[in-house]
Amino acid sequence: MTVALAAADPLRTLAEPFVPEDLPGRLPTRGTRLYATVCDPPTRKDGIGVYQWQGDAWRRQQWLPAEGAGPMLADPEGQRLFVAHRAASTGMPAGSAEMMRIDPRTGLLTRGEQQPLALSSRHPVAMALSPDRQVLAVVAAGGVFSLLPVQSDGTLGEVRAAYKHLALPISHTDKASLRFEAAPPESGDGKLQPVQRLSLQLEMRCLEYECAPDGLTFASSREAQFGSPSEADIMLPGVRTFVLQPPLV
Repeated sequence: MTVALAAADPLRTLAEPFVPEDLPGRLPTRGTRLYATVCDPPTRKDGIGVYQWQGDAWRRQQWLPAEGAGPMLADPEGQRLFVAHRAASTGMPAGSAEMMRIDPRTGLLTRGEQQPLALSSRHPVAMALSPDRQVLAVVAAGGVFSLLPVQSDGTLGEVRAAYKHLALPISHTDKASLRFEAAPPESGDGKLQPVQRLSLQLEMRCLEYECAPDGLTFASSREAQFGSPSEADIMLPGVRTFVLQPPLV
């Protein structure tokens, strides 16, 4: 599903009020916020824009400079926004992940500390938050996974485990989605182990990994199964990635 913008220049439009079209029956309710990685028109710098739907158009409330901002996701409570950044062009060996706090009243963002991803994770392409909110998983071009602990206050700790899937042909231009699925197997004594399944959805394949506290293990690969369109299928001109709060239903 494609979202068209009324004005011809997406960069100018994203700084001014704009109206998404081609979303029959799926327009957001008044007050819904859009968090998007965009280019700021006056400076032509990358950043994160915060927009609010005011019944007839999106209007920008905030813009934060964030060079290389890429994949993002919000926690289910809508209190934190996690953002993955690509490596700077100055020879940095890896990108980074950042947690931003969402003001519960205004929806505006407060920056947090960035944590480096695993080595060679220069171009993050997708990320996922575990159901228990304790692990953030990020996959980068080249098949490099990073697992970062989420502290009790929501901040990110240093990379706890890394895994490189050598046979994973994924580039920084590929469309990908990552998600956790709680699937703890039973041990011999009948107790559940802290193992979860991590699924990486690519255009033609779905790959699954077993995610344990000490790292990842490749589990299986199958052909991708396409369901009904979701937010991941919506494209906004001038926007690389975005999050809606609350999500569209």
